[in-house]
Amino acid sequence: MTLWILKARKDLPKDDNPWYPWNDKNFGIVVRASTEERARELARDSSSDESRRFENAWTSSKYSTCDELPAEGEEDVILIDHHAA
Repeated sequence: MTLWILKARKDLPKDDNPWYPWNDKNFGIVVRASTEERARELARDSSSDESRRFENAWTSSKYSTCDELPAEGEEDVILIDHHAA
């Protein structure tokens, strides 16, 4: 299995942006899956309000990125994506 990190794209216009407005939304998700497609499905299944109007927020590369997260590397924090109101 592979770890995948999915993040909201930051270059989207307000009228075509699952993360606008920003409140009550996930902006990053790390999942373990065998393929990118499955990783995106798992992210979709764990989504919040970002998928209410845009059901493909996590499954489409138009709205989100999905990159393999290698196990090797320096000690580091992988993801903190906190959006408080």
